[in-house]
Amino acid sequence: MTFAAISSAGCSATPRTPAPLVPSRGVVHFAAQAGRSCPKAIDHTVVFGLTDISAATGNESLTAAENCQGTITVLRWPSPGYDNQIRYTSWTKPGVAAQPNEGSFLGVVTHGSTLWLAHGFSVVQSNPDPLSDAVESTYTRPGMTVTVTDVVEAGSDILARHVAVSPPTAASAVIGFAHFDVMKERLAAPA
Repeated sequence: MTFAAISSAGCSATPRTPAPLVPSRGVVHFAAQAGRSCPKAIDHTVVFGLTDISAATGNESLTAAENCQGTITVLRWPSPGYDNQIRYTSWTKPGVAAQPNEGSFLGVVTHGSTLWLAHGFSVVQSNPDPLSDAVESTYTRPGMTVTVTDVVEAGSDILARHVAVSPPTAASAVIGFAHFDVMKERLAAPA
């Protein structure tokens, strides 16, 4: 089974600030404490906030989600239940956003300078085809439009990112940044 989802939640006007999300149940982890026979629940949404997601694409083993600026904030493999392979922390404290080097994001090189798509561009996200798993983010600024289409392949664990720059001469290169936080094995719960 594959899926793609676009949130109807709005996007914050400040770049890299988590989008307002519909309240939902947080992920609750359990940690055993010495001298206690029952685990104590730790609600990480209180500490770290809800995950900054406005769109997602995935198959039964690889899941990728991005925020309303098109930054990949979640990359879970070998199943959606495993740890995030991308370092990204969202915060619920006012005025505290994710660090600028968290997640995975794209930029274009123009006139020798790097323009990160999450900054200085207007962004619109959509699902180009209701029957597809694709998430399309269109970035615009005067003289340039960049369209990024993300999709996780149904039959393999590949996140494909197609980037189209219009006009083609507006950028000399497309670059990417990813702050990986690779986790290969699940850690056993403390005894």
